[in-house]
Amino acid sequence: NKIDFNGHINDFDPGTKNEIMREIDRMTKRSLRVIALAYNKIDTEEYEKVSDLDNKEIEKGDSEIHRTYSKNRHHGESFEKDLIFAGLLGIMDPPRPEAIDAISDCQKAGINVVMITGDHKDTATAIAMELGILPRDYYIHEENYNNSILTGQELEDLTDEEYNAIAKDIKVYARVYPEQKRRIIEVLQNHGEIVSMTGDGVNDAPALKKASIGVAMGSGTDVTKESADMIIQDDNFATIVSSIKEGRTIFDNIKRFFKFQLSTNIGAILTITIGSLLPIPTPFTPIQLLWINIIMDGPPAQSLGLEGPEKDIMRRPPEKGELINRKTLMKITISGIVMAIGTLGLFIYELNNGIGDVKTKAITIAFTVFVLYQLFNALNYRSSSKSRNTMLWLSLIGSFILQVLVIYVPFLQAIFKTCAIGLIDWILIIIVSAIILVTDKIANRIVDGNI
Repeated sequence: NKIDFNGHINDFDPGTKNEIMREIDRMTKRSLRVIALAYNKIDTEEYEKVSDLDNKEIEKGDSEIHRTYSKNRHHGESFEKDLIFAGLLGIMDPPRPEAIDAISDCQKAGINVVMITGDHKDTATAIAMELGILPRDYYIHEENYNNSILTGQELEDLTDEEYNAIAKDIKVYARVYPEQKRRIIEVLQNHGEIVSMTGDGVNDAPALKKASIGVAMGSGTDVTKESADMIIQDDNFATIVSSIKEGRTIFDNIKRFFKFQLSTNIGAILTITIGSLLPIPTPFTPIQLLWINIIMDGPPAQSLGLEGPEKDIMRRPPEKGELINRKTLMKITISGIVMAIGTLGLFIYELNNGIGDVKTKAITIAFTVFVLYQLFNALNYRSSSKSRNTMLWLSLIGSFILQVLVIYVPFLQAIFKTCAIGLIDWILIIIVSAIILVTDKIANRIVDGNI
């Protein structure tokens, strides 16, 4: 009921209280955490008596000590009554600059960032505006951002049906109780969202376990870390965004590997199937097929897994996680058909127009053109930003050298049933196999409906 104003104790009248409340509002809207300070005058001996008893272990069986403790505890609680208001203390905990950039990157990547805090609603709003979770003009156009902010008490008062209707619009939760975090996650997941949740306290553990991806801070409790799927050692939100970028890059490279391998297999299957239906010898020997799938196909495919991120990797919306869809399968099939036509075309041409051991030479040419198809095709699945993937170039060059050795080294010729071919043959092979570079672009336009 009292206020200390420059050393003078005055009555804490309603007008003064209202002014202090307005000052608290002003401070919280500047993203300050506000602490109210108050004091009381007490007798030193009485205070020390209560403090000493606080530090003693009280045995339930000793009724005398218990009665004495209870009596003094009652006096101790009275110390906290009739306090004299001394002032307000504002604590600023500014967001890291990299956190602001990281949230901006998330928004560009189609990731909705929601802030859940125990802070006052106005403090949470101000911090969210600094971070970019809420627009800078939020207070000017507050009526345009209905349901953007929700307090724990407001959430408690909402029925499941009411909350479900507005859950996806909420950007900031303030004064939230730990047990409410699980409810927030459940509702968002019911909307089909993949929810990642960060936390560091023991009370966050159930929510982290419920989340699609639970992320614990390195400084968090052991219970929280055990409940999480991922631990951020530096407690930096920007690290989470970096991990998203890395995850997208890895997934892109898995798709590159898969599509490259699938196009090779479709090409080989079509070549052998169509060849078996025609009145011609088999274009490949079994060991040549083994060579194509293990030696020639392996290193380039694995090197595609080292491609760097696309330039727009954090500017595209999240994907469903499909390795392959109908359009991609159509593009790969078109590439496989071109490989089969080119390989069988040169094979039949050599059978009909060759001189000498035409079958061995025809098989060698078919074998070589199909291998070069794979080497050129690997370039089709590189990152569109053309990252410096040295391993890919080394694997392509190494694979080509190995293919040359198979054709020209005598003991390898005996194993692979090949023979030496001339310069004109090489020119023809390179021209035909390089067509796959153009085919990929044409296939993209056909499937996308641009042709």
